[in-house]
Amino acid sequence: LRIYRGLVGRDIEEIDLVRVRDTKVSQAAGERAVNIGDVTVFSHDENNPEIVLSNVNDPVAVREIIRKAYLAEQDRRGLRYRDAN
Repeated sequence: LRIYRGLVGRDIEEIDLVRVRDTKVSQAAGERAVNIGDVTVFSHDENNPEIVLSNVNDPVAVREIIRKAYLAEQDRRGLRYRDAN
C-alpha cells in the first residue's frame, strides 16, 4: 500500500499489504451527504502503525479495496488468522 501526500513537496508512505491488520471508515453527517470520509489503516508496521487517508471519495469502497488486497496477500503467502479458543 503506497500513499503519496503533498502537492509541492512529496511524502511517500508505504505499508506491505501483509502487515495490514485492519481498516476503519469515519464519516461525519455532512461527509456522508457528499460521500467522502476518512479511511484509517492499522498495521503491524513499526514505522506506520496507523495511517489516516483523509477526505477520500467513497471511503467504504476504498476500505473494501484495501481489505480485499491485504486478505489476498495474506492468502497468497499462506498466512491465516486463527482465533484463540
